[in-house]
Amino acid sequence: MGQDEPRGTGAPWGRIAIVAVAALCVYTGSVRNGFTFDDRWIVERNPAIRGLDHIPRIWRSADWGEEKVTRHYRPLTLTTYALNYALHGLRPAGYHLVNILLHAAVSVLVLILALRIGVPPPGALIAALAFAVHPIHTEAVAGVVGRAELLAVLAFIAAFLFWLRFRERGRPGDLVALALLYGLGVFCKEQSAVLPAVLVAAEGVSRRFGDPIGRRRIVQACLACGAILVVDLLLGRAATGSFGGYRTPPGGYPGLLFGEPFGVRGMTSLKVLDRAVRLLVFPIALSPDYSFDQISIPRSFQPSVAAGGVIALAIVWASVQARSTPRRFVMCAWTVLAWVPVSNLLVPITTLFGERLLYLPSVALAVIAGDWIASGPLWRDGRSRRITQVLLVVMMVFWSVRTVDRNLDWRTQKSLFAEAARTSPRSARVRMNNGLELLTEGKTNEAIRELETATEILPSYANAYSNLSLAYERAGRPGDAERAIRGAILAQSDRASYWVQLGRILIRERKDAEAAGAFGRALALEPGNLDAQAELEALRAAGVR
Repeated sequence: MGQDEPRGTGAPWGRIAIVAVAALCVYTGSVRNGFTFDDRWIVERNPAIRGLDHIPRIWRSADWGEEKVTRHYRPLTLTTYALNYALHGLRPAGYHLVNILLHAAVSVLVLILALRIGVPPPGALIAALAFAVHPIHTEAVAGVVGRAELLAVLAFIAAFLFWLRFRERGRPGDLVALALLYGLGVFCKEQSAVLPAVLVAAEGVSRRFGDPIGRRRIVQACLACGAILVVDLLLGRAATGSFGGYRTPPGGYPGLLFGEPFGVRGMTSLKVLDRAVRLLVFPIALSPDYSFDQISIPRSFQPSVAAGGVIALAIVWASVQARSTPRRFVMCAWTVLAWVPVSNLLVPITTLFGERLLYLPSVALAVIAGDWIASGPLWRDGRSRRITQVLLVVMMVFWSVRTVDRNLDWRTQKSLFAEAARTSPRSARVRMNNGLELLTEGKTNEAIRELETATEILPSYANAYSNLSLAYERAGRPGDAERAIRGAILAQSDRASYWVQLGRILIRERKDAEAAGAFGRALALEPGNLDAQAELEALRAAGVR
């Protein structure tokens, strides 16, 4: 990274081919996957992507899924979905193919990054292969919505590489490329905004930091990125109504750290850090959702909080020790700076943890691991090197097989949540979605059990009560259906559709007057609700007032 370290000479085409092929091979099977989980709202049912003429609307508004409790401003990601739609409509294969190619490109950039900052070639190859085949990235690649991570990280690494060129050469074209790539990243996902901090960390351990030229170039880079970020924030504010894109979630779900004191957020972030590291080391029990109450909010000491604290101290210690080796220090800083904004520590976000959130931090972690292996004593001795190589091959094969297998879980909504119910049994959202899939299959009694479990885990989960009401109706239990939908209304009384659902149940119970009142309440909340209007007119035609 500094003048005291050799500059990488580039990535030989052979190594590039190995990394690209590895990434393509482990994810090729996901081309046959459908739309699952958030794909349904953000892609399949999102009218904003259905036509290139909608692209101006995408850049002016928050169309990151109508049913989401967040209003993220990610117009460039949505624009790529619109391009997909223009080419092949809603056939999922094309969307998945783009994700696979993007992941392969990111994996190749990991190789180039490692070589460029001075990691020995064997270590760079280890880093890139580990990143390419690690199962933790399945959510980002196999889920179409994960494209936000793929695009953002692709732009992030490329921007960092252009920073290295600009710092050495001072060419305006490199600065312009850096700023444009930074813009691409933040318009894809907010996590990319931390790039200037990573650049400052990189410059801080460089011998150029005391050089006026070096200081001027880092200031120029930060000002260029800052200007882009201001534009992104202002456009996002105009589109979403807030700078962060968040709002307090309705029905008590799911932004569980909103309003919590810093101490609770700190303990939660340590607990989540422990979970993240364990999944990176042992990527077995993966899940698309870790929301309430799969990861419970710690309000007192827990072993997992202590474990997270030990990990955090180890990261600090490693960062201090790495100051003598600039490339390792920068990668440590990259890891921390990419993780902290999504850890709920400084600012609460509407997810406690998601495997996709590790996509950017794991770039640096892979480079650190590859560098440590190839530069350490295990690689110097011939016998130790052979043993290490064998162990690495075994690990890469295991991770590859696990990734291929995990792709199958993302094949359909049914397969995804059947497996998630096993790995995240305390997630109310998982149990609700699994219940809906069982209901679709006609397994009404099993669906009722799953939906009841969801409401037991999270008594304020309005959507789960609404779906439970539908399941009770299908089972011929109108009284239970009424109680369930009233539970949804108790949790979220301002949703017109719940009042319409209650009114229809009351009609079937021959409580017409109460039904008319429910439809009237729906119209008060949403005057243009056609379902409520039609039902109320029918009741009035029958003489109900």
